[in-house]
Amino acid sequence: MSESRSVYDVIPLRDLDKISRLQEKAGELEYQAHMMQAKAQDLRVKADDIVTAYKVRVQREGWDACRAEAQEQNMRSWYCDPLPGQGVQA
Repeated sequence: MSESRSVYDVIPLRDLDKISRLQEKAGELEYQAHMMQAKAQDLRVKADDIVTAYKVRVQREGWDACRAEAQEQNMRSWYCDPLPGQGVQA
């Protein structure tokens, strides 16, 4: 008499249910991780696009002009939105 034996035949139903829930949760987490990786890649592409735009701008307008404008914008942002402890002294 040939009988097919499986370890699952000796696992109580309660534990089989737990295994099923754990595997389902693992699948959900893998899906979320995949979606988060895609979002992270989108953010990296956006960051690279910003750098590329500035490289093109430097080539078109020159490094000195772009640097001067960046310093001006930095000064404005520090004045309008300073970090704690770095505000304008009255």
